[in-house]
Amino acid sequence: MTKKGELTLRFMILLILALMVLIVVAIIFQDQIAGFVDTLSGTSSTLGSELGQATEGLALE
Repeated sequence: MTKKGELTLRFMILLILALMVLIVVAIIFQDQIAGFVDTLSGTSSTLGSELGQATEGLALE
């Protein structure tokens, strides 16, 4: 007889295994994610400076 809200041992083991898998996947892809973020920030900073230069001549007087 199980009480309401009681977690079974099988569920706890599955939860622990799922967390371990998520941690391992995060560790494996950590370098690729960091490289992707660096690429995005480099692209956005370059795009921002180019956009600023392009709109200098459009200033309203």
